Amino acid sequence: MGIRRSEVGRREAFIVDMKEQLLLKEQTLQLRLNGQTDDERTLEMARREIENIHATQARIRKGVYGICTDCQEEISRGQLSASPYAERCYPCQNDFDRERKMQLTQAIQHGSQNGIM
Repeated sequence: MGIRRSEVGRREAFIVDMKEQLLLKEQTLQLRLNGQTDDERTLEMARREIENIHATQARIRKGVYGICTDCQEEISRGQLSASPYAERCYPCQNDFDRERKMQLTQAIQHGSQNGIM
């Protein structure tokens, strides 16, 4: 029982640290957007990252941050450290990416067959 409590404590500490990092990142990006000094592509990337931050903050508030949206298993801290916006564990993300790539390939093939491309 004691081991489980320490794991929960480490997870909570990790989430608190991640919340602080996300807030700082969001503030930095907002300053960049407000300055409007970068090119449009860079600004769009900043906007997208802010959307990811907001989605991640919402998962933290709901208590589901670090839980895979597909299999409901815990996402590793290593993966979350590398990609704090991760919604899926590695195996589920790989499956999602593979399916998405297949759908895009089919859409491109369908478009070229109909003379759209």
